[in-house]
Amino acid sequence: MIVPLGLYVVLKYFSAPSGLVQLFCLYGYSLFIFIPALCLSVVPVEIFRWVIAGVAGFMSATFVALNLKAHINSAGERSILIIASIFLLQLGLAVVLKLYLFTVTV
Repeated sequence: MIVPLGLYVVLKYFSAPSGLVQLFCLYGYSLFIFIPALCLSVVPVEIFRWVIAGVAGFMSATFVALNLKAHINSAGERSILIIASIFLLQLGLAVVLKLYLFTVTV
């Protein structure tokens, strides 16, 4: 809930409004890619797990950015800051998910 709420604040700040419920739904769909990534995390190579989590985070951020393209373009020249904030928020989420879900202890 923190990441969509953070993006909602960023979009409001840059005058590119989007609905909070829409962002919650969008982030729910964007997290789907982490399911196959989690299945691939059974490989006992730590660098592979980091790469998988990073690729899943990048794909998820790309999904969010493409679906918010109309809202992002309405911000004008500050749209690059919105895109950067989407990717940074999603990168943070991917790191948290990697540390809590993609770690296998035997």
